[in-house]
Amino acid sequence: GKVEEIFGKHVPEKLIVLLSGGMRALILETLTGCIATGLKGEIIAYREDLKGYINFPLETFKIEKPPLEELNVLAMVRDGLVNLRSIASALGVSKTSAFRIIKRLEEKGLVRVEYRGRASKIVLTDKAKLWL
Repeated sequence: GKVEEIFGKHVPEKLIVLLSGGMRALILETLTGCIATGLKGEIIAYREDLKGYINFPLETFKIEKPPLEELNVLAMVRDGLVNLRSIASALGVSKTSAFRIIKRLEEKGLVRVEYRGRASKIVLTDKAKLWL
């Protein structure tokens, strides 16, 4: 709609959204508009006492429930299956198929793959823990 049209014309590719002040309804409307239009950027919110602030990527709010297969893999990682071979074996699929699932999870920011030489370890991110 109109908000998307305005943002599309007047907003840079990356946006910093400063959410502060006493107009909570306006803050929520602004945040909702940024999320709904798919903007990329950073949120900055000052504490009420102005002694500090928090900041985080706007993408933090873009949370989509992963498909069941991906949720199962996240649970496996949580339960200690942290390498590709063990996940492939538990799923009954090839390492290539397991790799594709891990890659999707990594792209969604749900897992991180840590490499140590030839070995790798799959680690859950905080975002993944929201689903488990």
